[in-house]
Amino acid sequence: MAIALSAVLSAQQPSYMPPHLVRGDLPSLPPPTVVGGGEVLIEATVDQTGALTRPVVLRTTPPYTNIVLDAVTRWRFTPAQINTNGKEAFVNGSVLIAAIYRPPTLMNGPTLGDRPRDLSTASSSSPYPVSTVPPTFPPQARSGSVLLYEVPLDENGQVANIRGVGADPGFDAAAKDAIIQWKFRGASFDGHSVPSTAYVIFGFAPPVVGAPINAAPGTSPIPPPAPQLPLPPGN
Repeated sequence: MAIALSAVLSAQQPSYMPPHLVRGDLPSLPPPTVVGGGEVLIEATVDQTGALTRPVVLRTTPPYTNIVLDAVTRWRFTPAQINTNGKEAFVNGSVLIAAIYRPPTLMNGPTLGDRPRDLSTASSSSPYPVSTVPPTFPPQARSGSVLLYEVPLDENGQVANIRGVGADPGFDAAAKDAIIQWKFRGASFDGHSVPSTAYVIFGFAPPVVGAPINAAPGTSPIPPPAPQLPLPPGN
């Protein structure tokens, strides 16, 4: 009797497939006048047409929040799907978008600029990063870059895969090394734990090299006077 009841409940519980990104532009780097890094967390609904709607900012850092929102609101997805007894249907699904922008420095640590600020609490329909690790700046890199990764999560929030959507070979290893250290709380749909997807954005601002001590801010350094060779005798 218990086995039969379990089989009936399993048949009634639909399988769930989360939304999947099919098209979208990367956010930009901030202008060079921005001296600090930032974190942005956004929970959003992907409707049954695949459009990203109702973005809720969970964590903000100016000006990065607007930079990220301007890009992600134009993303397009394959909608979430449920399969109930062999019948498939599109449904509204939630995704998490997490962005970490490094400050224009080579080392991790405190910097100037606004600190991230939490604005809202994530719902249970979206995964949520309970701990994050910022990427290190690759020592061989000489410029900046923005990268995007699709991170499928299982029902318990464990990272199942890391797929580069907008990757840069010079920064890819550092980005993936950071993501595998993240810990997520899983998502639910209709009261059941389900697979989910997080989209992780890393912004690497070009490091600012300190100006020489004889250069005023905003100016080029003044070269030291050329050494004078001694004149030959009699001149």
